[in-house]
Amino acid sequence: MLSVVCKAENTLGEGPVWDKYKNRILWVDILNQAIHSFQLEEKVQTQMAVDGLIGAIAIESEDTLIAAIANTVCRINWATGKASIIRKFDFDTKQIRFNDGKCDAKGRFWIGTMAVDGVGNKGNLFCLDASEVKSKISNVGCSNGIAWSADNKRLYYIDSFTARVDVFDFDLETGHIHNARTLVKFSKTDGIPDGMTIDTAGTLWIAFWDGWRVAGYDSLSGKLVHTIEMPVARPTSCVFGGKDMNYLFITSARTELTQDDLLRQPLAGSLFQYGPLPHAGLG
Repeated sequence: MLSVVCKAENTLGEGPVWDKYKNRILWVDILNQAIHSFQLEEKVQTQMAVDGLIGAIAIESEDTLIAAIANTVCRINWATGKASIIRKFDFDTKQIRFNDGKCDAKGRFWIGTMAVDGVGNKGNLFCLDASEVKSKISNVGCSNGIAWSADNKRLYYIDSFTARVDVFDFDLETGHIHNARTLVKFSKTDGIPDGMTIDTAGTLWIAFWDGWRVAGYDSLSGKLVHTIEMPVARPTSCVFGGKDMNYLFITSARTELTQDDLLRQPLAGSLFQYGPLPHAGLG
Protein backbone atom coordinates (compact mmCIF):
# COMPACT_ATOMS: atom_id res chain seq x y z
CA MET A 1 0.00 0.00 0.00
CA LEU A 2 3.02 2.29 0.41
CA SER A 3 4.73 3.49 -2.76
CA VAL A 4 7.13 6.18 -3.91
CA VAL A 5 5.52 9.02 -5.84
CA CYS A 6 8.83 10.64 -6.74
CA LYS A 7 12.42 10.49 -5.54
CA ALA A 8 12.63 14.19 -4.81
CA GLU A 9 15.75 14.03 -2.61
CA ASN A 10 14.41 16.95 -0.57
CA THR A 11 16.66 18.28 2.14
CA LEU A 12 13.63 19.18 4.24
CA GLY A 13 10.46 18.24 2.40
CA GLU A 14 7.43 19.56 4.28
CA GLY A 15 3.92 20.97 4.16
CA PRO A 16 2.16 18.89 1.46
CA VAL A 17 -1.14 20.25 0.13
CA TRP A 18 -3.60 18.75 -2.33
CA ASP A 19 -4.53 20.86 -5.36
CA LYS A 20 -8.03 19.74 -6.35
CA TYR A 21 -8.03 22.03 -9.37
CA LYS A 22 -5.09 20.35 -11.10
CA ASN A 23 -5.06 16.88 -9.53
CA ARG A 24 -1.61 17.36 -8.10
CA ILE A 25 0.27 17.40 -4.85
CA LEU A 26 2.38 20.40 -3.86
CA TRP A 27 4.91 20.64 -1.06
CA VAL A 28 7.94 22.66 0.00
CA ASP A 29 11.62 22.02 0.57
CA ILE A 30 12.21 24.51 3.36
CA LEU A 31 16.00 24.61 3.30
CA ASN A 32 16.36 24.45 -0.49
CA GLN A 33 13.87 27.31 -0.81
CA ALA A 34 11.59 25.62 -3.33
CA ILE A 35 7.98 24.68 -4.00
CA HIS A 36 7.51 21.27 -5.62
CA SER A 37 4.58 19.95 -7.63
CA PHE A 38 3.73 16.45 -8.87
CA GLN A 39 0.84 15.96 -11.29
CA LEU A 40 -0.58 12.49 -10.73
CA GLU A 41 -1.99 11.66 -14.16
CA GLU A 42 0.92 12.95 -16.21
CA LYS A 43 3.48 11.94 -13.55
CA VAL A 44 5.32 15.21 -14.06
CA GLN A 45 7.32 16.87 -11.32
CA THR A 46 8.07 20.59 -11.42
CA GLN A 47 9.51 23.04 -8.96
CA MET A 48 9.69 26.77 -8.34
CA ALA A 49 12.55 28.51 -6.55
CA VAL A 50 11.63 31.15 -3.99
CA ASP A 51 13.66 33.88 -2.33
CA GLY A 52 13.99 32.68 1.26
CA LEU A 53 13.26 29.80 3.59
CA ILE A 54 9.70 28.66 2.86
CA GLY A 55 7.69 27.31 5.76
CA ALA A 56 4.32 26.47 4.23
CA ILE A 57 1.94 26.92 1.33
CA ALA A 58 -1.83 26.85 0.90
CA ILE A 59 -4.02 26.69 -2.21
CA GLU A 60 -5.94 29.94 -2.67
CA SER A 61 -7.41 29.45 -6.15
CA GLU A 62 -6.82 27.57 -9.38
CA ASP A 63 -3.95 29.92 -10.19
CA THR A 64 -2.62 31.22 -6.88
CA LEU A 65 -0.93 29.96 -3.74
CA ILE A 66 -0.39 31.53 -0.35
CA ALA A 67 3.19 31.03 0.80
CA ALA A 68 5.13 31.83 3.98
CA ILE A 69 8.59 32.88 2.76
CA ALA A 70 11.37 34.50 4.81
CA ASN A 71 9.36 36.89 7.02
CA THR A 72 6.47 37.49 4.63
CA VAL A 73 3.23 35.84 3.62
CA CYS A 74 2.87 36.17 -0.14
CA ARG A 75 0.45 35.42 -2.93
CA ILE A 76 2.15 33.53 -5.76
CA ASN A 77 0.88 33.06 -9.29
CA TRP A 78 2.07 29.57 -10.21
CA ALA A 79 2.01 30.19 -13.96
CA THR A 80 4.08 33.37 -13.88
CA GLY A 81 6.03 32.89 -10.66
CA LYS A 82 5.19 36.43 -9.61
CA ALA A 83 4.80 37.03 -5.88
CA SER A 84 3.05 39.88 -4.08
CA ILE A 85 3.40 40.47 -0.35
CA ILE A 86 0.24 40.14 1.72
CA ARG A 87 1.83 40.70 5.13
CA LYS A 88 5.33 41.24 6.47
CA PHE A 89 6.16 39.88 9.92
CA ASP A 90 8.40 41.63 12.41
CA PHE A 91 11.13 39.08 13.01
CA ASP A 92 14.78 38.67 12.04
CA THR A 93 15.11 35.94 9.43
CA LYS A 94 18.59 35.11 10.73
CA GLN A 95 16.97 34.13 14.03
CA ILE A 96 13.40 33.02 13.24
CA ARG A 97 11.75 31.18 10.36
CA PHE A 98 8.30 29.94 9.42
CA ASN A 99 7.50 26.27 9.96
CA ASP A 100 4.26 24.60 8.89
CA GLY A 101 0.88 26.21 8.37
CA LYS A 102 -2.62 25.70 7.00
CA CYS A 103 -5.81 27.55 6.18
CA ASP A 104 -8.92 26.98 8.26
CA ALA A 105 -12.43 26.63 6.82
CA LYS A 106 -12.85 30.42 6.79
CA GLY A 107 -9.65 30.96 4.83
CA ARG A 108 -7.56 32.29 7.70
CA PHE A 109 -3.90 31.30 7.34
CA TRP A 110 -2.42 29.72 10.47
CA ILE A 111 1.36 29.76 10.34
CA GLY A 112 3.96 28.81 12.93
CA THR A 113 7.49 29.96 13.61
CA MET A 114 10.58 28.58 15.31
CA ALA A 115 14.22 29.50 15.94
CA VAL A 116 16.45 28.96 12.91
CA ASP A 117 18.97 27.12 15.09
CA GLY A 118 16.22 25.03 16.69
CA VAL A 119 17.08 26.22 20.19
CA GLY A 120 14.65 27.70 22.71
CA ASN A 121 10.95 28.52 22.78
CA LYS A 122 11.13 31.53 20.47
CA GLY A 123 8.27 30.65 18.16
CA ASN A 124 4.59 31.47 17.83
CA LEU A 125 1.49 30.14 16.17
CA PHE A 126 0.05 33.07 14.24
CA CYS A 127 -3.33 33.49 12.58
CA LEU A 128 -3.57 35.82 9.59
CA ASP A 129 -6.89 37.02 8.24
CA ALA A 130 -7.78 39.79 5.81
CA SER A 131 -7.17 42.56 8.32
CA GLU A 132 -4.69 41.50 11.00
CA VAL A 133 -2.21 39.03 12.44
CA LYS A 134 -2.69 37.55 15.91
CA SER A 135 -0.38 35.35 17.93
CA LYS A 136 -2.56 32.48 19.14
CA ILE A 137 0.14 30.53 21.00
CA SER A 138 3.47 31.96 22.18
CA ASN A 139 6.67 30.46 23.62
CA VAL A 140 6.58 27.72 21.00
CA GLY A 141 9.64 25.55 20.41
CA CYS A 142 8.93 24.09 16.97
CA SER A 143 5.49 24.89 15.57
CA ASN A 144 4.26 21.96 13.53
CA GLY A 145 1.11 19.99 12.75
CA ILE A 146 -2.30 21.69 12.68
CA ALA A 147 -5.69 20.07 12.05
CA TRP A 148 -9.36 20.80 12.67
CA SER A 149 -12.19 18.44 13.53
CA ALA A 150 -14.88 17.84 10.90
CA ASP A 151 -17.34 20.04 12.80
CA ASN A 152 -14.71 22.79 13.22
CA LYS A 153 -15.18 22.82 16.98
CA ARG A 154 -11.68 21.60 17.86
CA LEU A 155 -8.18 22.56 16.77
CA TYR A 156 -5.34 20.05 17.14
CA TYR A 157 -1.79 21.32 17.39
CA ILE A 158 1.75 20.01 17.70
CA ASP A 159 4.70 21.88 19.16
CA SER A 160 7.33 19.23 18.46
CA PHE A 161 9.39 20.28 21.49
CA THR A 162 6.55 19.19 23.79
CA ALA A 163 6.24 15.70 22.20
CA ARG A 164 2.46 15.82 22.36
CA VAL A 165 -0.74 16.72 20.55
CA ASP A 166 -2.77 19.43 22.24
CA VAL A 167 -6.43 20.08 21.52
CA PHE A 168 -8.25 23.40 21.85
CA ASP A 169 -11.87 24.41 21.64
CA PHE A 170 -12.21 26.38 18.40
CA ASP A 171 -14.68 29.04 17.27
CA LEU A 172 -14.81 29.00 13.48
CA GLU A 173 -16.50 32.39 13.20
CA THR A 174 -13.91 34.27 15.26
CA GLY A 175 -10.86 32.00 15.12
CA HIS A 176 -10.68 32.04 18.92
CA ILE A 177 -9.04 29.05 20.65
CA HIS A 178 -9.26 28.21 24.35
CA ASN A 179 -9.43 25.37 26.87
CA ALA A 180 -6.11 23.75 25.92
CA ARG A 181 -5.55 20.17 27.02
CA THR A 182 -3.26 17.30 26.05
CA LEU A 183 -4.72 14.61 23.80
CA VAL A 184 -1.69 12.33 23.65
CA LYS A 185 1.89 12.47 24.97
CA PHE A 186 4.61 10.58 23.11
CA SER A 187 7.74 8.83 24.35
CA LYS A 188 11.25 9.17 22.93
CA THR A 189 10.90 5.78 21.26
CA ASP A 190 7.91 7.06 19.26
CA GLY A 191 10.00 9.67 17.47
CA ILE A 192 9.26 13.39 17.36
CA PRO A 193 5.73 14.38 16.26
CA ASP A 194 5.89 16.58 13.17
CA GLY A 195 3.23 17.31 10.54
CA MET A 196 -0.38 16.18 10.90
CA THR A 197 -3.67 15.80 9.07
CA ILE A 198 -7.11 14.35 9.88
CA ASP A 199 -9.69 12.17 8.14
CA THR A 200 -13.49 12.06 8.17
CA ALA A 201 -13.49 9.33 10.83
CA GLY A 202 -11.61 11.62 13.19
CA THR A 203 -8.24 9.89 12.95
CA LEU A 204 -5.23 12.19 13.28
CA TRP A 205 -2.40 11.07 11.00
CA ILE A 206 0.98 12.17 12.34
CA ALA A 207 4.46 11.93 10.80
CA PHE A 208 7.20 11.09 13.31
CA TRP A 209 10.65 12.57 12.72
CA ASP A 210 13.29 9.95 13.56
CA GLY A 211 10.41 7.56 14.19
CA TRP A 212 10.37 5.72 10.84
CA ARG A 213 6.58 5.88 10.78
CA VAL A 214 3.35 7.74 10.20
CA ALA A 215 0.67 6.82 12.71
CA GLY A 216 -3.06 7.33 13.16
CA TYR A 217 -4.51 8.34 16.54
CA ASP A 218 -8.15 8.64 17.51
CA SER A 219 -8.84 12.35 17.93
CA LEU A 220 -11.16 11.83 20.91
CA SER A 221 -9.35 9.17 22.94
CA GLY A 222 -5.78 9.66 21.74
CA LYS A 223 -5.42 5.91 21.19
CA LEU A 224 -3.14 4.55 18.47
CA VAL A 225 -5.27 2.97 15.73
CA HIS A 226 -2.94 2.56 12.73
CA THR A 227 0.78 2.52 11.94
CA ILE A 228 2.48 2.99 8.57
CA GLU A 229 6.06 1.74 8.67
CA MET A 230 8.28 3.97 6.53
CA PRO A 231 11.57 3.19 4.74
CA VAL A 232 12.96 6.54 5.93
CA ALA A 233 13.74 7.80 9.40
CA ARG A 234 12.38 11.28 8.88
CA PRO A 235 8.87 11.45 7.48
CA THR A 236 7.82 15.05 8.03
CA SER A 237 4.18 15.61 7.16
CA CYS A 238 1.17 14.19 5.35
CA VAL A 239 -2.00 15.21 3.55
CA PHE A 240 -4.89 13.40 1.90
CA GLY A 241 -5.37 13.65 -1.84
CA GLY A 242 -6.42 11.84 -4.98
CA LYS A 243 -9.79 11.68 -6.73
CA ASP A 244 -11.55 10.25 -3.67
CA MET A 245 -9.27 11.94 -1.11
CA ASN A 246 -8.32 8.56 0.33
CA TYR A 247 -4.59 8.43 -0.39
CA LEU A 248 -2.15 9.79 2.15
CA PHE A 249 0.79 11.69 0.66
CA ILE A 250 3.86 11.80 2.89
CA THR A 251 6.89 14.11 2.66
CA SER A 252 10.30 13.30 4.10
CA ALA A 253 13.73 14.77 4.79
CA ARG A 254 17.38 13.88 4.42
CA THR A 255 18.89 16.83 6.30
CA GLU A 256 21.70 15.96 8.73
CA LEU A 257 21.76 12.31 7.64
CA THR A 258 25.23 10.80 7.25
CA GLN A 259 26.42 8.93 4.18
CA ASP A 260 25.91 5.69 6.09
CA ASP A 261 22.37 6.79 6.94
CA LEU A 262 21.66 7.51 3.28
CA LEU A 263 22.98 4.11 2.24
CA ARG A 264 20.46 2.53 4.62
CA GLN A 265 17.63 4.81 3.50
CA PRO A 266 18.24 5.89 -0.10
CA LEU A 267 14.64 7.10 -0.40
CA ALA A 268 15.11 9.78 2.25
CA GLY A 269 13.68 13.05 0.95
CA SER A 270 11.17 11.31 -1.34
CA LEU A 271 7.43 11.87 -1.61
CA PHE A 272 5.39 8.77 -0.77
CA GLN A 273 1.76 7.75 -0.98
CA TYR A 274 -0.19 5.27 1.13
CA GLY A 275 -3.63 3.89 0.38
CA PRO A 276 -6.35 3.60 -0.47
CA LEU A 277 -7.56 4.16 3.07
CA PRO A 278 -11.14 3.43 4.20
CA HIS A 279 -11.89 7.05 5.11
CA ALA A 280 -11.33 10.19 3.09
CA GLY A 281 -9.23 13.00 4.44
CA LEU A 282 -10.25 16.50 5.40
CA GLY A 283 -6.97 17.90 4.07
